[in-house]
Amino acid sequence: MSYLRVAVRAAIALATIAAPAAPAALLPPCPPTKSAGGPAVPATPATVAAPTANEPVHVLADRYTAYGQDRIVLEGHVTIVRGNQRVHADRVEFDRHANTLNAEGHVRLETTRGDIFRSPTAFLHLDDDTGYTGEGEYYIEINHGRGHAHKVIFEGKGRLRLRAVQFSTCPTGKRDWYLSFGELELNQNTDTGIAHNAVLHVKGVPMMYLPYMSFPLSARRQSGFLIPDLGSSDSVGSYLALPYYLNLAPNYDATLTPRWMSRRGLQLQTEFRYLTPDMQGVAEVDALPNDAVTNTGRYSAHITHQQQFNSHLGLDADVNWVSDIDYVNDFSNNLALTSASFLPQNLTLNYRNGDWKMAALLSRYQPVDRNILTSNYPYERLPQLTVDMQPTEVDGRLNYDLTGSATVFRHEDASKPTGERLTLNPAVSLPLRRDFGFIVPRVSLDHSSYYQQSNGANGGFTVPVASVDSGLYFERKVGNGDKWTQTLEPRLFYLYAPYVDQTTLPVYDTSIPLFTFDSLFRENRFVGGDRMGDTNQITAAVTTRLIDKATGSEAVTASLGQIYYLADRRVVLPGASPDIAAQSDIAGELTAWLGRHWFWRGSLLWDPSRTVAAAHSEYLQYHPGKDRIFTLAYGYQQGIQEVADASAEWPLGHTWTVFGHSQYSLRDKRNLDTSLGFEYHSCCWSLRMVGSRRVDQSAQETSAIAIQMVFRGLGGVESGTLPQSPLSESVFP
Repeated sequence: MSYLRVAVRAAIALATIAAPAAPAALLPPCPPTKSAGGPAVPATPATVAAPTANEPVHVLADRYTAYGQDRIVLEGHVTIVRGNQRVHADRVEFDRHANTLNAEGHVRLETTRGDIFRSPTAFLHLDDDTGYTGEGEYYIEINHGRGHAHKVIFEGKGRLRLRAVQFSTCPTGKRDWYLSFGELELNQNTDTGIAHNAVLHVKGVPMMYLPYMSFPLSARRQSGFLIPDLGSSDSVGSYLALPYYLNLAPNYDATLTPRWMSRRGLQLQTEFRYLTPDMQGVAEVDALPNDAVTNTGRYSAHITHQQQFNSHLGLDADVNWVSDIDYVNDFSNNLALTSASFLPQNLTLNYRNGDWKMAALLSRYQPVDRNILTSNYPYERLPQLTVDMQPTEVDGRLNYDLTGSATVFRHEDASKPTGERLTLNPAVSLPLRRDFGFIVPRVSLDHSSYYQQSNGANGGFTVPVASVDSGLYFERKVGNGDKWTQTLEPRLFYLYAPYVDQTTLPVYDTSIPLFTFDSLFRENRFVGGDRMGDTNQITAAVTTRLIDKATGSEAVTASLGQIYYLADRRVVLPGASPDIAAQSDIAGELTAWLGRHWFWRGSLLWDPSRTVAAAHSEYLQYHPGKDRIFTLAYGYQQGIQEVADASAEWPLGHTWTVFGHSQYSLRDKRNLDTSLGFEYHSCCWSLRMVGSRRVDQSAQETSAIAIQMVFRGLGGVESGTLPQSPLSESVFP
């Protein structure tokens, strides 16, 4: 017998369970990635506004029966719709007086927030959004969580309690990972999930048990556990780090990470971050009260702080400290840190007003390399006061500028000279710039004076410096349709500084930097205030560029230059001989985009007297997509180093990515730092595995292996000590 399908309209005021309609086929098969928990940017989940109380209810059913004015029974493909709110069932009994709904047979509930519940039975009290369902499946929209529950209890708007439940963010039909709970509380009003007796299953295998856990339901920052960090290294043995994130306030937070190391013991790593309109900073403190290897306490601290007191006055701090000289070598797997010989400890007070900049600096360096002699430690600056007046250049008029400093130098080695130094460098220039070229004459005075407390000696020097910088611009159109503009930019630079004897003066912070193309136009071949180089020289250089007229970008830039000396250079650092060469090395640079995805950068120092390269470097990058990159680099300094460097990150199919980095010393014929990793990533979880081998400060190679798993929807913020991928570390030109 066929039944007439009828639609019943009723203006019944329901305080309902509400929801945007979403047919079963539209449940996302692979939910988008959401970072849920930890130091993520706060985000407010989207919700659908509840309908007004007088919104009509639409009922669709194969048949219905009314029992008096209050009780209605609907049967056969029942659908109850009020706004975007829906209940589907085979049979629904509705009590208008109690405002309750009892549903049976293939029940499907859809709530205001997009949640979906399926069960053979459900009971709902529509006035206060309370009720329950029987055993069945559920889907939580806010974090795309889904699973099976023995019972779902509705405790009011946005509040659920699930019993004997399984939870996962994997798509329907996949169980790569899931959590089983004795009981799970979901409060979408506070964006928090609380679970009791949680067991993590990966590929059906129980991996971890937690009697209690809490986690965020969306991308909002929430207190809770982050991703564990698991691995092994020669220095610390096997280790397991379990970070716990504390969302203390909207503008500051903290992360506490207990780290168990089989060789060393239990370490606590802490990080505190803060941000206000006037200041920001990070404080990291690690503590290992009892190192099982050294039988001592091992500690470290890293503090960065920036503060602006007003529009003129600010404070910067960068303080690094370790409890002992071997700490970095024992506990860091970062080559940049382990290859460092000193940790900076700087505190700077800055003042800016118009063209004037002044600063007060306290600076020292903590040694972290036993191979460095105390006499070779850098000087401490306690303090250093600097002044810098650099007005905006005005063409065709005299321009003035001034730099200077007053510094107190101290040293840990009592045999090293200590004292105070005052430097001043006033200058005047007359820039004349036109579209076709420029000429900039400049005169300056370089002055340094000393008072040496260690021997009571005074001294100093004053050196006048004159220079003339000049250049021309030529250009022409090249290529089909004049697509390109090529420039030719010859440049001449003359510099004169007379000889002033400086041999009796100390050397606190002065050295000779690596010679590059930019060195061709420096007024002082020394860096620091203890020496002013004498010279009488002319620099000849030329630059050419190939510019895309449509975009204005430089496809190719090439430069070449050389210094011609008209007199010997007599001012030198202690132990060095005067420089009598008639000309400098030829310095060149080249950068080029080779098609859409290739980039090349290179530099060269050519010694014409010996017809050999004194130094050169090459860097080649291939970056065809946002998920893949390949780089090759090579650096050579005659008699100092020869290093090759390669890194890559490349997808292997849709779910695997391989990434790696290697730095090799061709001069010493040994590996410096090599890592190789694989990442598996699906829509609901990912796994990173990285193996590395590097050279420590004692020139010994050490190995490490690290593993990290990310379960999307459960604090998907990566943490720990895994090296960054080449994509995240690369700076694209």
